[in-house]
Amino acid sequence: MSDTTESKPAEFRRPSEAAMDIYSAGMIPYNWARGVPSNWYNYFMTNVLMLSPALSGTISLISRLCGMFAQIIAGGIMDRVQVKGHKYATWINITVPLCMIVSVVLFLNFPEMGMDTATTTVLCIILFTVSLLLGAFPQAAHTGLYATMTRDKESRIRLTTRRAMGQSASQITLGMLAMPLIAFFGKGNEGKGYLYTMILFCITGFIFFYVITIVTKPWDPVGSSPEIKNGPKPPSIKDLFAAIFTNPPLATMLVSDAFRWASRMMLVGFAMYNFRYVFGSMMLMAGFMTAMNLFSFVSTLISEPVSRKFGKDAIYLWGNVLLMATMILALLFARNNVTVYIGLICVGHIGYGPSAAQPPAYYAECAEWAMRKSGKDSKTLVMATSYICSAIGSLVAATLTGYCLAGIGFTPQNATPEVVDNIFRIACLVPAALLLFCILVFLFYKANSKRWFGDVKA
Repeated sequence: MSDTTESKPAEFRRPSEAAMDIYSAGMIPYNWARGVPSNWYNYFMTNVLMLSPALSGTISLISRLCGMFAQIIAGGIMDRVQVKGHKYATWINITVPLCMIVSVVLFLNFPEMGMDTATTTVLCIILFTVSLLLGAFPQAAHTGLYATMTRDKESRIRLTTRRAMGQSASQITLGMLAMPLIAFFGKGNEGKGYLYTMILFCITGFIFFYVITIVTKPWDPVGSSPEIKNGPKPPSIKDLFAAIFTNPPLATMLVSDAFRWASRMMLVGFAMYNFRYVFGSMMLMAGFMTAMNLFSFVSTLISEPVSRKFGKDAIYLWGNVLLMATMILALLFARNNVTVYIGLICVGHIGYGPSAAQPPAYYAECAEWAMRKSGKDSKTLVMATSYICSAIGSLVAATLTGYCLAGIGFTPQNATPEVVDNIFRIACLVPAALLLFCILVFLFYKANSKRWFGDVKA
């Protein structure tokens, strides 16, 4: 049957190259807006709001714990509540503006507004938690679209690669833009720089997400359409729980991917301290982020043919091994040479790019596996669980950052040589250790995948 047959339900038609490109690239500005608080809110709290490292770590711990299951809740609500209009566009149009507003307010300088430490702490916890909860809905919708736009292996490989390229491009451009924009808008006032940068990122994020909803309408299910009414019934609350908690391969993949995210976020988040106190230049971080993510982006370009040749398991495993090895080499040989440090981490990202492209394909397989087992459509929920990995990763990285800094006696005003040496050790060793956990858990997944999937693996 032709893929372009108009009588075929829209969600069963292959997306065009242009649709896949816009779906993937349209998330870039939104990822800027979400990336700043995700990567650098700990730094904002310690160096702008002047909260202690231990307190900032506690704020991150509480907020991220509250928001950890936001993606599951959002995905479950989307699967359970059938809207009359386009399923994903409706949720995106409601939640993206609210999320952007809260994200901007999050970067207000509360002490400058006359608020004491206790009030600032409470506001940070509330705003950070609400931003995580609201941000779960557009992310779950975007991931849910992935499952409806791709039904065959070829389309899945193509869209997986483009989606990963969009993620890499957002990281590249965030690294290029964030620090220069903060410096430009702030002119010596970091708080002002963060606020104006977030306003710019949030406005562009909203506009581009709206473009995504227009382009993906042919694959965005309409609640009143015949294919939805006659298709799988909405899952019950029991079905939603079963789709996650009786899915061993999904649970194992989530753990592995969570450690991968934690390693990545620890590497990026701690780089703020590493470049300021170890290498003595915050502006070098912009070059570091750009180079690192550019290597990741270029390597992602070859992800599709490499995945076809070696399989996604090998790409995911050995890509993470390479990045872990370069972190260890950086610890041993790059303490006094920023060029060597940047070069080694960039080499590691030759493996990171293709490995980071693989997880959506695993989650799509698990989503189809769950639907075949239960007969209920819980694709959005299962795909949304992938964001638990980034939530757990953010939680682990932010908490470790705060408590590691407290453990070595760090204060912004008095960074002794011993503290600076320990900052460098943490920046290299902790992300490598987290990546080791990721690799070990994935080896368990790989050893058991045939037994788990049997003859229903996509």
